[in-house]
Amino acid sequence: MKFWKREHKTSEHTKVRELQSQGEVLAFSRKDEEAIECYDAILQINPRNAEALNSKGNVLCTLDRYEEAIRCYEMALQIDPRNVDSLYSKQRAQRQYEKEKPLEEVLKIDPKNTDALFEKGFRFYRIDRYEKAIEHFDEVLQIDPKHFDALDRKGRAFVLQGDCEEGIRWYDKALQIDPKNVKLLDNKARALACLGKIDEAMNCVDKALEINPNDPRILHLKDEVIQNLAATKKTLYYPRVNDP
Repeated sequence: MKFWKREHKTSEHTKVRELQSQGEVLAFSRKDEEAIECYDAILQINPRNAEALNSKGNVLCTLDRYEEAIRCYEMALQIDPRNVDSLYSKQRAQRQYEKEKPLEEVLKIDPKNTDALFEKGFRFYRIDRYEKAIEHFDEVLQIDPKHFDALDRKGRAFVLQGDCEEGIRWYDKALQIDPKNVKLLDNKARALACLGKIDEAMNCVDKALEINPNDPRILHLKDEVIQNLAATKKTLYYPRVNDP
């Protein structure tokens, strides 16, 4: 009987380690819901597994589910009060929750408030979490397909992820609303140059200079970037945008 219990405990421990590793891989691949399922499976085996609680809290934070994340960290700290990772993660989640709370309160009253939805997306944009930013910009555009800032920032987010073709598609939608926006023409030119489409990039530059002949950003782009690219027939090594 003792041998059976020891063997059973060993197999449970092995299963927990496998689930923890699987959860980490899924979380790294941004398969967040599947990662949470792994951590929940661990907690069914051992509800006092502080590592799984902490890992689950981290994934919940990436999904903006801060209240649930805080509860996970608190449960982990009840098990291991001196766990520095849990303490730090709880404080970070609480700070983020306090920032998000005013926006969430607005959205509870008015779920289609495009200003609040855009602000949520823009906060993710500022910390380079472009996929999450795009999700929120899409929410804005479902309500208002001509929301200029959402179109513009969605284009920038795609470019900064390396998808210049998709970024240009959204820049073009924004340019239909504001065809004389010099910064937008500048960013479109940069994306085109990144794809090696020098002639099209130069057309954007020329349009921008017709609107503002003295814009230093456009002059720099023409004199120091586009002409060099045209001479060498090379593309930019990485996508970039003029921000903010």
